[in-house]
Amino acid sequence: MSILNLSDEYSPSNEGYENALHLQRMIVFQQLAMERVNDAMATAANLGTPTNEWSVRPSVILKDEGAVGRFVLPALREKAEIFRMMDREQTRREIPRSDPFRAAFISFNTALEIMQLRTQNQIDSFEYWLSDGDIEATSSTLDHEEAQAMDEALLLQNICLQTLGLNGEGFLAFLNVAFNDVRRHIGLAAMDQARFRGLYLGGLEGKPARFFND
Repeated sequence: MSILNLSDEYSPSNEGYENALHLQRMIVFQQLAMERVNDAMATAANLGTPTNEWSVRPSVILKDEGAVGRFVLPALREKAEIFRMMDREQTRREIPRSDPFRAAFISFNTALEIMQLRTQNQIDSFEYWLSDGDIEATSSTLDHEEAQAMDEALLLQNICLQTLGLNGEGFLAFLNVAFNDVRRHIGLAAMDQARFRGLYLGGLEGKPARFFND
């Protein structure tokens, strides 16, 4: 099923809106991939479930090769497949004709390329470690580059949403639509606005937030 035609809740006949919603879905798929790897790494290291990748990774010490093979590598391979799907969708979609939507689309493509490279580096590193315990596994290659590229893509996406007048409750409703599109894509029920709002705002406050673990 294409992710380009999932939402029937919120579909104004507005090219800018459709471009912004498509890109928001892509960002949410990145969130899905991050959650999968976060939880796998936390499980393999016997940690609790943290809020986000950047709080997990500095604290994770992976010593159990069996746990890495059972949890971390499958999650990284799922992450790589999610990114390949996103890349296909980006390639299939026409680049928006005008800014800020055009700039946001191109910026996200750059970030996605870095995300794919970083994920493959992580897979290769853990596979080498499992095949030769004397090789140290490093999963931080391209961390800075990915974070920087995603910050730029998110900034431009937010400019798109401001251009569309999406702020406050309208902004949250828009995000809810994008998250529910992705949830349906992976076989989960839609999340009502109250539950989504609580999770999203709680995550901004540093509370554990998982949107895809039910």
